[in-house]
Amino acid sequence: MKNLLKIFPKATRSAFAWLTALGAVLLLAACGDTTSTGVKPPDKPCVIVEFNPGPNGLGKPSPTTYVLDKSSPEYCQNVKTDFKAAMAWYQAQVANNNYPATMEAEYANYYTGQILNDARTGLFYNRQAKRVVIGRFNAQNLAITDQTWTKDGVTSTLTVKPDAYSLVAFPEGAPDKATATDSGQFENWEVALVYDAGSGHWKIKSAQTIYVFPGG
Repeated sequence: MKNLLKIFPKATRSAFAWLTALGAVLLLAACGDTTSTGVKPPDKPCVIVEFNPGPNGLGKPSPTTYVLDKSSPEYCQNVKTDFKAAMAWYQAQVANNNYPATMEAEYANYYTGQILNDARTGLFYNRQAKRVVIGRFNAQNLAITDQTWTKDGVTSTLTVKPDAYSLVAFPEGAPDKATATDSGQFENWEVALVYDAGSGHWKIKSAQTIYVFPGG
């Protein structure tokens, strides 16, 4: 585990494991054209505008970001809701400390692209090894502290404070023998989502852990 007492000058990022580890060691193809992430683009994109809030609390200039314009289609408002739905789905899947038979197929309802492949691959190897590796957290307590957009309106990125999160591993059928790695005080998730018009909701396409320290 990283030394969380070390103060970095700005947020640091680590190669992401938690979303693929949610059921790993750690396609339900839509009709019509799809992007490289495996989703069907919407007919009308989200409308994005530049935003600069001015100096921050320390008097330092804030970066310009892209935010959602009110003229955007209704689906653009659903990023946070769809992300939380994905987390609630996962939490329900592993509530009994095992991997349901339908989990591999249902991953495609919430993940897309490489992270979907990684999650399914991890799930396969865990089953082969007769071990369970799952994330334990409360989906209702996930605090979304920031949301940004790409200029083209295709991708929205959420910064999520997980509150209490543990990654646990144990032999299949023996959760009493679990070992756990807990999230740190300064740990956040940065999750990027894209809209799949074929499914009618946003899907997770990538994610990473970031560490944000006071004064950073």
